[in-house]
Amino acid sequence: MNHVTQLDAARRAVKMQRVLGGSGALLALIAVALSAVIAHSGRLDGVQHDVLRASATNAAMFMLLHGAAVTALAMQAVIPNDRYALIVMLVGTVLFSGSVIAGALLGTPTGLAPLGGSLLMLAWLWVAINRFWR
Repeated sequence: MNHVTQLDAARRAVKMQRVLGGSGALLALIAVALSAVIAHSGRLDGVQHDVLRASATNAAMFMLLHGAAVTALAMQAVIPNDRYALIVMLVGTVLFSGSVIAGALLGTPTGLAPLGGSLLMLAWLWVAINRFWR
C-alpha cells in the first residue's frame, strides 16, 4: 500500500469515526426527546397503560445508553472491525428501542424488538472480543 492509499484509508476511517460518533449522539438526543413524549403522552394514561409506559421508558433508556456508548466508542474505533461492531449496535438499538417505543405510543407491532435485542448482544460481544484480542 503506497503513502497516498494509506492516507486515503486513514481519512475514511476518521470520517467513519465522526459519522458513528455523531449518529450515537443523535440517537441519545432522540432518546431524551422520546422520554419526554413518553412521560407526557396522554395515550399512556391510566392503569392499563403502566406496562406500556414502563416498556417505552426502558426502551428510551436503552437508546440513550447505547447512543452514548457508540459516541464514546467511536473515537476508539481505529480498525474496521471496531466500526462494524458499532454499526451493528446502532442498528440493533434502532430496531429494539424503536419497535418498543412505537408499539407503546402508536400501537404498532413490536416484532423487530427481538432482532434488535439480539443485534445489541452481538454488538457488545463483538466489542468485547475486539478489546480482548487487540
